[in-house]
Amino acid sequence: MDVFVRGLPAQCTTNDLQLSLKDSMQKLGIVTYHCSKMRRKNCGTLTFLHSDEAIRFLRQHGTKEHDRRSRPLIQLTVLGKHIYCHESRYLSDEFMLRHLAGPNTAEPVPVDQSKPWSTFLVNSLACGNLDFAGQDPIFIPYFEHGRAGSITFAHKTLTIKFPSDNTTQILIPYHGIRFVGIGNYQNPTITLSLYWAPRIYYEREPDLPAMLTTFNLFNLNSNPRPQGNHEPKFVRSSSIDDAHALVVGQCLVYRIRFAWSDDISSFYQMLRNHQSPLRHSPWAPRTFEPHMSFAAELARLNDNLSAGRYGDLHFAVKFQVQRLAQNSILAPRRVLGLLPKISSLASSHGIEKTAEAIKVLARELPFVEPDTSSEDLATATLEEQLSHHATTYNERAFSVYELEKRHPHLVLIYRAQITPSGTFLEGPDEDVTNRVLRKYPDHIDHFMRVEFLDDDGGPIKFERAASRERIFHGRFKHVLATGIHVAGRVYNFLGFSHSSLRNQAVWFQAAFWDKPTAELMLPQILIGRLGDFSLFQSPAKCAARIGQAFSDTSASIHIGQRGYKRIEDIERDEYVFVNGRLEPVRRNFSDGVGTLSWDLLRRVWSAQRLLRTLKPTALQIRFAGAKGMISLDTRLIGEVLNLRESMIKFESVEDWNLEICAEAVKPLPMFLNRPLIKILEDLGVESDALLRLQAQRISELRKLITHPLDAEAFLETNRVGQSTQIPLMIRMLQDIGLHYQADEFLRNFVEMAVLHRLREMKYRGRIPLDKNQGVTLYGIMDETGYLKEGEVYVPIQRSRDRRFVLTDGGIAVTRSPAMHPGDIQIVRAVDVPDDSPLSALDNCIVFSSQGTRDLPSQLSGGDLDGDQYHIIFAPELIPTRTHPAANYPRVAAATIGRTVEGSDMANFFIEFMENDRLGQISNTHQQLADQKDLGTRDPDCIKLAGLASVAVDFSKSGIPANMREMPKHSKCRPDFMAPGPRVEIRDHPEISLEKEDEGSDALLANEESKYVYYKSHKVLGKLYRMIDEHKFLEEVRKDAEQQTRLMTNELLLEKLWVYIRRYTMLLQRDHLRELASEIREGYEENLINLMWEYSTHPHLPLTEIEVVTGVVFGRSEGAQNKKLREACMEMKEQYSRDVEFTIRRILHSDSDTEEVREDALALATACFTLAMEEQGSVTRGVGEVKSFRYIAAAMCLKEIKKIQPDRKLA
Repeated sequence: MDVFVRGLPAQCTTNDLQLSLKDSMQKLGIVTYHCSKMRRKNCGTLTFLHSDEAIRFLRQHGTKEHDRRSRPLIQLTVLGKHIYCHESRYLSDEFMLRHLAGPNTAEPVPVDQSKPWSTFLVNSLACGNLDFAGQDPIFIPYFEHGRAGSITFAHKTLTIKFPSDNTTQILIPYHGIRFVGIGNYQNPTITLSLYWAPRIYYEREPDLPAMLTTFNLFNLNSNPRPQGNHEPKFVRSSSIDDAHALVVGQCLVYRIRFAWSDDISSFYQMLRNHQSPLRHSPWAPRTFEPHMSFAAELARLNDNLSAGRYGDLHFAVKFQVQRLAQNSILAPRRVLGLLPKISSLASSHGIEKTAEAIKVLARELPFVEPDTSSEDLATATLEEQLSHHATTYNERAFSVYELEKRHPHLVLIYRAQITPSGTFLEGPDEDVTNRVLRKYPDHIDHFMRVEFLDDDGGPIKFERAASRERIFHGRFKHVLATGIHVAGRVYNFLGFSHSSLRNQAVWFQAAFWDKPTAELMLPQILIGRLGDFSLFQSPAKCAARIGQAFSDTSASIHIGQRGYKRIEDIERDEYVFVNGRLEPVRRNFSDGVGTLSWDLLRRVWSAQRLLRTLKPTALQIRFAGAKGMISLDTRLIGEVLNLRESMIKFESVEDWNLEICAEAVKPLPMFLNRPLIKILEDLGVESDALLRLQAQRISELRKLITHPLDAEAFLETNRVGQSTQIPLMIRMLQDIGLHYQADEFLRNFVEMAVLHRLREMKYRGRIPLDKNQGVTLYGIMDETGYLKEGEVYVPIQRSRDRRFVLTDGGIAVTRSPAMHPGDIQIVRAVDVPDDSPLSALDNCIVFSSQGTRDLPSQLSGGDLDGDQYHIIFAPELIPTRTHPAANYPRVAAATIGRTVEGSDMANFFIEFMENDRLGQISNTHQQLADQKDLGTRDPDCIKLAGLASVAVDFSKSGIPANMREMPKHSKCRPDFMAPGPRVEIRDHPEISLEKEDEGSDALLANEESKYVYYKSHKVLGKLYRMIDEHKFLEEVRKDAEQQTRLMTNELLLEKLWVYIRRYTMLLQRDHLRELASEIREGYEENLINLMWEYSTHPHLPLTEIEVVTGVVFGRSEGAQNKKLREACMEMKEQYSRDVEFTIRRILHSDSDTEEVREDALALATACFTLAMEEQGSVTRGVGEVKSFRYIAAAMCLKEIKKIQPDRKLA
């Protein structure tokens, strides 16, 4: 039952209403209700789970609905103002009642009565750095804010408020705090050392005309403002004020002074009462006033690097020097003091060793804390460390420069991260090359990949209560317009690829002298060399076309300007009803796909040095101004490349190389996901079939813990630690009578992979299909005309299986993202004659060129320029009915009426970041699809699918989705959309889940409406509740414990060492110890580099187990976001290359020969012996790395197995 509340102050929030009613509800014995305050209105609603409780409330506090003189028995007030309550004329929201009923109706959910832990008054805030003066730690304030305010500690976040002027709020999450130093009665301060800068907001000044318009007081005849078209109350800012802006990115220590000395003891009491996660101790370094501003210190360093005494240092060294100061690793004045030593090392040891020595120093520098010694940061100590790192550095063993030489498709790229608070430098790191980088190989260091992020390493998230205008149009646009200054160079905006746009990353370039053309290569000149873009008047379209040159491509062969042929597309008219009239719509059956001959394909294979058995017959390519797929046509004679008109996006000027983006080498695994599962349910797939599928996958995961052979197969199939040979080691241990569960590292290795798969299923609905249920393939077109309308040809070839063609009749085909019920279609899978050119194809889905409308365009608006399609052939997962495909009108790209310039594309980049709402639309679609009887077939969901289509095309059309068209929806979401606990990886390495906390600290909680969650009765809710992460972990650990309880207490590696020494006791290996040490150092150095490089933040490295498994959970709740998933893939590839190099050094000589060295087993044993006898590398924030001993052990077992396959442990 709902109760309507009127008379509330317009400024009142839901939280104010809830707290005001708390005591009255407790007196009435009411615990299960929900408060809702209507935004900027003087009314709200109370929803009671039980009608009798609502009636009891109204007897005490209710009034008559239309009687203004009616008074309650007991008057309630909110923020000092009387309120009036009566029964609502509307029925209660079904889903709100479900939320109140809870997961189990016998256990209703009480109202969230959580409140902040404590609030203290403060009279000042200072921002600066910690350092030493002699032996004593000091706090150097570079910014001081002497205003009175308050600091509030809640469950996960602290908030500092300064109400003077425009109310300023500073938000700091607890997981962003490194350490808290607490003062005393004489010095009532707390000193917060942060990992990253805080979020800062200020309250927008009231817009009186807008307020009058909102309430229809300014013009009585006008219509009121559309609901939702309001200015957010708060504005996200980069800093408190202009003075703070100069230091906010580099000064990460905040000192707060309490107004009352007694509050120090109260603060201690608060930490004890709430078992605070904050690491703290009594510690208050004295304040030391700086001799010059931080900006002046930094400018002095930059002047020395640009044109001063050290301006002639190589850029690679200067970059690392500037990074020390700019990333707040070392104070600028201390960096300046190291320059003489760095210059001397560059002269004596060379550029590469000196640059790497600075990088290693940066990793190992300690933060100033109570246990830090002043000697650790003394100039003499730092100089000694630099000398040591430069002297011991072995470029052959662990140089990223050496990796670049071995892999021609890789280059070393400098990176910059632009956040609201500052600019941070990283690299150089490995990156896949592209057309631009291949064209200027001698100037790679003049290109920089630039990411735009929030300070915590994540994207700048949309907040309903806060405008991001000052971040996007102030901070970020300023960087795009003025460039990034690094050691005397200025990197300016160049362009971006389609994928990097969605990841909020762009390319910058510093000017350089190009000898072949004898000209100064500026960004606008370089773009002109790529092609003719003068006819483009759409910034989005122009940026997309230029972006083709920035696509990652792994191989390139020269074709020449005359080496290809243009062929016509296959197009037909389909007549559809548009506004009640039958009109033709042009359909392109060959959109984005061409062909190549056998001879040319073989040359591609040769250029890529393909040694594997399976070779691709369909390729995703870039060529001059063309992009798309090309497939083998055996009828073509000689070297032939046919490109269709739809593939050619612009006219190239001088680049005539065929570049390979991707290959259809093998069938890719298929995973269901939440949107797809919901559509399947709505199209007749039985819920039980989906529930059985997930139950089977969960059972398989559980078996992995106790069945080593299953564990090995799972790890190999999912490419988890594949390059390390650890999956193989798990099986070989079983063969010699040892169980991997007895080893903590191996147990956690498997557990990490299992937990990742489990969370993917729970939070994304990502359920894997086995090879007999579904696959994912690139799509191409039937060039022969054999396939009829509604037919497809699906040839599949796996390395270990014989080639087969799907011919079982009806199969389901779809494409991600699928939101419209017509995005899944049923087609007939058929075979082709043996002499058909199609029979030479493998691992692709061939679509028919017949009919009135091509099938790809019916599947989420797909085409054939590289889209991947999901094919389901498990009978129980094929829908029993279909829905007509969506038919969205083509929208012309937004234009500016003139030729596009670089600044226009930079502005579009900002516009895209600001208005990309695909995630918001998708979430609303999931919510309404669960709540509507028709599910995804409901008109509101159909409308959302259309908005999503516009949002997907925004990156190319420049037209954002109109959010005013969003259907109305409540704050009630299904339970499967609730965030999950964070995963914490401890040092042991033990994996644990953060405790689920009912109390939450929504950003700007008084302004943001919190979502509530109800028990979903649909299949997604059932799948979600089937998985209990905590229970699963407990059970599999109990299973593993039972499996190993009868084993001896001797460590597994110790047993293995005894076994290997017994078998290799006659081998001479002492002379190999030095080489083994060099190999180990190289591996561990590269591993530690990756732990820092792929961390979401420069001050928080990944753990070793995350890099080795390739599984990074991140700092967010629930499943990984897309950006993190892509970063994980890159990290896995780079780590695999490092491990393969390490293994190659053990098995082969230093030459390029494939012949295994005679002493391979002896060297592997020397590596394992060294790893067992000596501690691994230890570095700050990382601890000891241990994985090398497992790689060496795996190599020993593998080599022993070759010689005596049946040997068992004695």
